[in-house]
Amino acid sequence: KMAPIASDYSTACEESLKQDQMKQAGNALYCYNSVKAGNVEMVMGWLTPLQISLKSNLPMKIELCDSDIYTIGRGSHCDYQLDQIMFEDEEENMKYDKTSRIHIQISHENGKMVLHDKSENGTYVNDVKVEKKYLNTGDKIAVIRADFNIFSFNYCDPCKIDCMY
Repeated sequence: KMAPIASDYSTACEESLKQDQMKQAGNALYCYNSVKAGNVEMVMGWLTPLQISLKSNLPMKIELCDSDIYTIGRGSHCDYQLDQIMFEDEEENMKYDKTSRIHIQISHENGKMVLHDKSENGTYVNDVKVEKKYLNTGDKIAVIRADFNIFSFNYCDPCKIDCMY
């Protein structure tokens, strides 16, 4: 009787993944078609993790159309959820619970991506504490402490599907 449960669970997981992929593909297609038609200004970039994470060490593409917001934090509702393992070898002041549920928001403004610090314990870009910062290629983003870089940021041309750096 356990096999059908595992099978049902696997099927449910596969279906959920397919729906999520279709949603992402639909959103990307909407953005691409809107940019192509000149209806929506879109900015794209990549966040490359600089700390070890169980979730992913692969670069993450950010596509922002109009008023989209990309969130980073420990909250499960964030677009990128910080991983507790990133903070395991650090001192007491650098523990996972020092990050905010929504620590960083990245939005689209004036044709660029702009980072907004939403935390109590600070966000840094290139070793400087910021509340708001327009991002540039090569920027290093840190949380809690200036030297604890978690991402490197790079812009991407929205007309190139395979661009990464």
